[in-house]
Amino acid sequence: MGEVMPLVRRPKRVKTGPNSYQNYNSKGQQTSTTLKINGGTYTAKRNGGVKQTYNLGNGYSSVTETKPPRKMPKPKKFKPPKTVRLSKGGKSGDADLLALIAWIFAALFFVVRGLFLGLAYVIRKIAKK
Repeated sequence: MGEVMPLVRRPKRVKTGPNSYQNYNSKGQQTSTTLKINGGTYTAKRNGGVKQTYNLGNGYSSVTETKPPRKMPKPKKFKPPKTVRLSKGGKSGDADLLALIAWIFAALFFVVRGLFLGLAYVIRKIAKK
């Protein structure tokens, strides 16, 4: 048995009036609308562009195409930079923890310094005797 080929439609051009057509692609989606007026052909494309074709005779034709307007990106809303707070809504944060550790080290430093100064004082007193 052979493989089953998927059904693919041929691109179509459907006449909708005496001088107008609708063009469809192989998926059945409308791609453009064509209108013939005064020897010129105007094709309005689905993306918003327009193509004008004029037959100049002797095998020459003039083609001008306008592109659709560019979509401008939406400006992003300004968000101010986040500030570091010592506490977030009553909860202890990282900054609070660091401050606590700093206070502990400062207290230990002064306690140890006091012990050494006291010990040095006692040693001096003993040495004088």
